Amino acid sequence: TMTFLRFAVLRFLLLCMGLMLGVGVMAQAPTFPNRPIKLVVPFVPGGTLDVVARLLARNMQDSLKQAVVVENRASAGGVVGVDHVAKSPADGYTLVLNAATPMVTVVSLQATPYDLIKDLVPVAQVSTFDYILAVNVKSPINSMQELIQIARKQPGKLNYASGARFAQIMGEAFKRAATVDIAHIPYKGVQPAVTDLIAGRAQVIFGDVPSLMPSYKGGKMRLIGVTGNRRSVIAPEVPTIAESGISGYDYATWYA
Repeated sequence: TMTFLRFAVLRFLLLCMGLMLGVGVMAQAPTFPNRPIKLVVPFVPGGTLDVVARLLARNMQDSLKQAVVVENRASAGGVVGVDHVAKSPADGYTLVLNAATPMVTVVSLQATPYDLIKDLVPVAQVSTFDYILAVNVKSPINSMQELIQIARKQPGKLNYASGARFAQIMGEAFKRAATVDIAHIPYKGVQPAVTDLIAGRAQVIFGDVPSLMPSYKGGKMRLIGVTGNRRSVIAPEVPTIAESGISGYDYATWYA
């Protein structure tokens, strides 16, 4: 999983960051960068976004011959980290690698301390990938139909964990499409959500495929359905939520 991620995502990330830094170079002295660059990740360490950021930072250091420091600023669904970058000097030394979350935050009309359009400059979409709905391996839920059946028999009793705002959007969309009432538990990142699922404090999770695969392969998690419109190449044995009976359900997210 991570080898594929390294090869496919990192190469494109380097291209995108090269474009971003190129703009800064034209506007500054030829010696740029002449001091360390900070790459902000607005979520806790350990998630896929954090892993990609650290791979990116290592390769940027080799290319630029300058230190690239990854800094995790996790809170408020990514808003705190993005706000830090938005308020930093526009000199190319403070960058942010983020997921779809900040855009979703704006679309959902939650007040943010920054203007996404005016305060930040988008460079490129880095990657698009699906999420997976999963449960603890000891759960009595073995399929999508069983999840829906149990949720309908016990409205509000089941809960689902999410470590990002977009995962919450997927969860709420699932609840509406399946006509079930499942309580939401928000986390600062996917890894704390995974920990609580395995410990039995959460019953269902919506998480990105790479973050859930170690627990799945380790026999601690059962994958129930993929959020996108096709099965994951990493876990082709897991059906999509749509083919499991929730017609039209199709959600994916991205990094940029």
